[in-house]
Amino acid sequence: MNHLLTTLCEQRHLAYDLFEQLNQFRHMILLLGSGGKSESLSSCQNVLLLSMWQQKQFFDNVLAMAMDTNLLLKTFKGSHHASCDNFEVEVAALSTLLEKFITRFSESKDLLDKFLVGSNNILAGAHKNMPLATIEMEQLVAANCQLVDTFREDIQVLCHQDVSLRSVKKVLLSRFEELLDK
Repeated sequence: MNHLLTTLCEQRHLAYDLFEQLNQFRHMILLLGSGGKSESLSSCQNVLLLSMWQQKQFFDNVLAMAMDTNLLLKTFKGSHHASCDNFEVEVAALSTLLEKFITRFSESKDLLDKFLVGSNNILAGAHKNMPLATIEMEQLVAANCQLVDTFREDIQVLCHQDVSLRSVKKVLLSRFEELLDK
């Protein structure tokens, strides 16, 4: 009886391992199938996946910061005296910039989540279930780099419009610049 139970336990462990391998295989097949027209794999797997994880972390951080800052600006707008025209202009300019990028950041973050975490958004054994990097992912990384560069340029343009170092706009934009420099 002991021998039979031991054999059953071993078979159960083998079955679980096989099930896990089949899930990984299914996940990789789904990734290959989601490649759209070009189902070929990227030639720089490790570099691309590392870049995607860095971008995911960046978009998580910058999206949270942009949404919080935008909420803060709306609070400022509603509670500040109407006599401070310069303040209202700064708030409006910064709000416009953030609203322009929040949607784009969110879309990029969602695509990165889809590729890296999966459709169920459960990160289980990420290193064990590393996705295969496709050409579509490569294009996403390139598009995200362009988006970040555009955001950086727009921040610099907005920063140079004001010479006051005590400007609310300057202080808030410096936080985004710090995040971009990381």
